[in-house]
Amino acid sequence: MIPSKQTLENNEKRVSYRSEVAAHEPRNIACLVTYQVVARIGWIFKTETVVMPAVLDACIASGMLRGFLPVLNRIGTSLFPLVVAPLVSRTKSIRWLLVGTTIGLSICFAVLSVAWSCLLNDHPFFLAIIFLGTYGLFSAINGCNQLLVATLQGRLISAGRRGRVLVVSVTSGSVFAIIAAFVALGPWLQEPDGFVKIFAATSFFFFCAAVVPLFFKESENLFSAESRRASEAVRPHSFWQVLSHDSSLARLAVVAASFSAAMILFPHYQAFAREQFGNTSHSLLTWIVVQNIATGLASLVVGPLADHRGNRLVIIWLLGCCTGTPLFVAALTMASQSTAMQWFWLA
Repeated sequence: MIPSKQTLENNEKRVSYRSEVAAHEPRNIACLVTYQVVARIGWIFKTETVVMPAVLDACIASGMLRGFLPVLNRIGTSLFPLVVAPLVSRTKSIRWLLVGTTIGLSICFAVLSVAWSCLLNDHPFFLAIIFLGTYGLFSAINGCNQLLVATLQGRLISAGRRGRVLVVSVTSGSVFAIIAAFVALGPWLQEPDGFVKIFAATSFFFFCAAVVPLFFKESENLFSAESRRASEAVRPHSFWQVLSHDSSLARLAVVAASFSAAMILFPHYQAFAREQFGNTSHSLLTWIVVQNIATGLASLVVGPLADHRGNRLVIIWLLGCCTGTPLFVAALTMASQSTAMQWFWLA
């Protein structure tokens, strides 16, 4: 069968596109690593499992309000990307969208810094509501941001190098983030108005990260028409049909849903430690640093393993490790207070 003229043109476009991407890949890898390192430094100042619950407890120590954190996080990072994904797939160049979402992350924490300095003493409940609302907006923007980063990586970085990019960005990002934590975050956590500075630092580093995508050498998406047809073929009403015909996707959906349900526990770990051990402000920095060290060490294994053995094995291994956390914390409740305080950092 003789290929049609349209098929030949598409093949030529693909070859040209891949050649252009390969030519600019070293530069784009450097830009992507820089973006993720700078963003990670900002991220350590707002560590989801430690700092954010402590911030809300500083306003009002309410388990119910604290429980909204993972709900807002999951809604923002899961549902909003589904809404914008068709637009992203049809967009010829997405680096400006990445700039916009990263600036949005910066603005959220600038708002929190100002609100904290003005409302904490006189209107703590109102501040807690503003915090939750801003956190929900941040989660939605962050979900879109993660989608854009993944899409940009898929367009600009070859599949065989993405694991190595993960290793470099996470390990180097963890090192710089830990240094920032010791230099600034630790002392600020001990200050009465420290969260104002913490939020301001988070905003600053996210804004710095927003500048980096301007230096990506992004090839124009030549297949936006194909992406448009694919997105139009997948309508919301066909979701269950897709799951029923793809058993692998259905299993992945169950895994993702189960993991999201387990994430509801994350803001309560530091509250558990405070209730069991008393004032834990001096321990917050330790938990943050340990978490970042663990993330950096895990990336040394996860990245290369994903490149050579595939993502499935990595997901199974990581989920198995996550399973032990709530069981370990539950076991600490049966230990003496001194023993529990000594080993809680492992959680």
